[in-house]
Amino acid sequence: MEESAIQGEMKGYHPQNSSGNCRGITQRFCWRNPRVRRMILTTRSKLLFKNEATIMSTTPTPQAGGLTPNVAGGLAYITIIPAIIFLCIDPYRRDPFVRFHCFQSLFLAVAWFIVNVGIHFVPFVGWIIWPLAGLFFFIIWVIALINAFQGRKWLIPLIGPLAEQQAASGSLV
Repeated sequence: MEESAIQGEMKGYHPQNSSGNCRGITQRFCWRNPRVRRMILTTRSKLLFKNEATIMSTTPTPQAGGLTPNVAGGLAYITIIPAIIFLCIDPYRRDPFVRFHCFQSLFLAVAWFIVNVGIHFVPFVGWIIWPLAGLFFFIIWVIALINAFQGRKWLIPLIGPLAEQQAASGSLV
């Protein structure tokens, strides 16, 4: 940042008398003091470069398609449509992490559908269990979604091993 731009920034922060000089104790911290000016410029540049290096080192590298594997794995849980698309698009269908979460998302949707239809055929008891089953599948879905976005591979009981096996096989079905 140029010195004139910083000087314009700092101008309104210091009380000045009519002659333009800083008054009282602020003289030691005034922008017009050359030692203070040098210290502010060097400290600002050190902080800027330090923060830029931290930001650049923590950013994950996206694949050729533009999404990182954890984002693609998390998006696979939103509906079954992204899961199917990621299994068909080339950079994602080869990534074992994305494949696992796509298959787990599809198997979770199929399991939810089967349980939902099965519960509706049981009179009275099924109608009482239906909201609890919906809540159970919602909680499982949220946990899987969060773990996928964080880059973790979480196996849903009964469904996870099937998804892992299918993802490792390398074929779609």
